[in-house]
Amino acid sequence: MTADETQTLNDIQHTTSTYITPATESALYHSLRDHWHPVMYARDLGDDRPAGVTLLDEPVVVARLGGKVAAFRDLCVHRGAALSLGWIENDRLRCAYHGWTYENSGRCVEVPARPDLPIPPGACLNSYKAVESGGLIWVCLGNPTFDVPRFSEFNDPNYRVMHGESYEWNTSAIRRIENFVDMAHFAWVHPNVLGSRDHPEVTDHEVWRDGRYLRFAHTVKEPSNGEIKEQLGIADPIFDVLNEYHLSMPLAIHVRRTFPTGDHYVLFMASSPISQKRSKTFYFIVRDYAPDERFDQSFQDFESLVLSQDKPIVESLRPEEIPMDLTKEMYIRTADAITVEYRRWLLELSKGY
Repeated sequence: MTADETQTLNDIQHTTSTYITPATESALYHSLRDHWHPVMYARDLGDDRPAGVTLLDEPVVVARLGGKVAAFRDLCVHRGAALSLGWIENDRLRCAYHGWTYENSGRCVEVPARPDLPIPPGACLNSYKAVESGGLIWVCLGNPTFDVPRFSEFNDPNYRVMHGESYEWNTSAIRRIENFVDMAHFAWVHPNVLGSRDHPEVTDHEVWRDGRYLRFAHTVKEPSNGEIKEQLGIADPIFDVLNEYHLSMPLAIHVRRTFPTGDHYVLFMASSPISQKRSKTFYFIVRDYAPDERFDQSFQDFESLVLSQDKPIVESLRPEEIPMDLTKEMYIRTADAITVEYRRWLLELSKGY
């Protein structure tokens, strides 16, 4: 083991003794209840039908009621039918089984079978916090630790914004985020796409906390092949790309890629924990060059290629959740700096659960 590797392992062991001993993987998972998570694209939630989703193993129904987004446990208090099978009527959510109807506070306001009787005072749904922001519907099952992640380019006329095709992977949402920000894998998992095996090095870079963000930046060498890069008009076969990240704790990431031409390619991605071992990811592809709609498919094809390369690797990781004892895995100075700082912060957030 090299001196750098030994020092890195010593650093992790110190972190373990300071932050990790009382925690468990279950504690980290349950701590995610106190954060905002995307459950669907806002454009997919209509005005006439609710939608059923799963968040942290909890069945949730989301609906537009009274001009606002509302979220409840997907369970009618009468006989336990899924409210996501119902519909919206006069800005109220009606159950498909017996027609019980709920307003946006979750209170039952109509029992069609006996409209002459008073409605039981306990006839109220278990409601959750919900908001629409940056093209997504966000839900928090507990009390939010941080604000909803910001996606400033979504309404910026200087950028073309595309909805990516959401996907589910058999891995934890945290593993999915770690893969996205792992710089050392570019050359090996994405050769001739995002990296070059002739230049696999990860150079020194700073990782720091800024409010609710974990921030870092790194310059990588990328091949110029591919239609989306041909639009840049760069003649060099390999060129430098500056990637600037801010990770909205715990599961949303914004990366701004600056090419030598000064053009920008932005990705905003958030991974939602369906369960401890399954996640659903939503993302947006953003650019300030090649604005014509005819190039959209090329950008989607590029991201689909990258995802197809990542998926089998990430789904093979064991355990699917990150180990709470950081010494269970190995770390290399600089190359794994982001992972180490990200895990440290996650473990701090999970203390007390």
